[in-house]
Amino acid sequence: MQFTQRQRDSVRARWRVEEPVVWVASPLARRVSPGLGFATPSGYGPAWGDFFMSVSYQQRTRFTTRADGAVGVGMGLGDPVQSIGGELVYSSFGTVNRGFFSNGTVSVRAHRIIRGYGVSAGLENVVDVGRQTSAGPDGGRSFFVAVSNLKRLGGADSITTTEPTDGQELIWTLGVGDGRFRREADVAASKATFNPFGSVGYRFAQRFAAIVDYTGQDVTVALSAAPFRCVPLVITPGFADITHSAGDGARFVLAVGFSTRLDKDAFFRRPCSP
Repeated sequence: MQFTQRQRDSVRARWRVEEPVVWVASPLARRVSPGLGFATPSGYGPAWGDFFMSVSYQQRTRFTTRADGAVGVGMGLGDPVQSIGGELVYSSFGTVNRGFFSNGTVSVRAHRIIRGYGVSAGLENVVDVGRQTSAGPDGGRSFFVAVSNLKRLGGADSITTTEPTDGQELIWTLGVGDGRFRREADVAASKATFNPFGSVGYRFAQRFAAIVDYTGQDVTVALSAAPFRCVPLVITPGFADITHSAGDGARFVLAVGFSTRLDKDAFFRRPCSP
């Protein structure tokens, strides 16, 4: 069966995928948005050319009075729209007490966007790197599968426009995993079980979002902010274990993230005006 040019154009328009907004570290960078996830993995992920770095701090670790922190750097691989995307992350744990790179791991995951839904599967802390001066990160090696979806709740969304907007967005994630996602009782009994986890992120203003995460063990709440319109810096303070179900009380946590994309087009079009 032959299609007319008009019919072909109609099909292309119906199934056209909007060009994703890219965040770049440049005076010409596009507008940035706050984070919509915090303590659990998302179904969405980076593509080739995406690079990111995060620094996290917690007031104290579980069952101790010692502060600690971590540093992570990562990059995207592949194309989650046309084929399969990937993510490779190196994390340095125990940075406050033991210094950088003394206790590090590598995490990997694959992800794909299917009809607007993000689907991912990954392994956290799959490879140990460094001197490993402790038993490793809390939770150890963890496998997970996650599904996410972003809903636009009126106004222009942060994905398809670079202009200032107060359009609201809601993202939800559901997943299942072992390792750090297990209930505390199963961890204490060394049971190799799988447990559900999930999160909801709500962007209620142009550069602010609220996040609630259920990690499978406890509940974390956070507020994310992108204070600079043209600098891809996101600051997210929050509290972990507010239900006291996995530890000895709520703990203050803080994460600062920075991302960029190596995309020549982003440097030469759509200038970002402060």
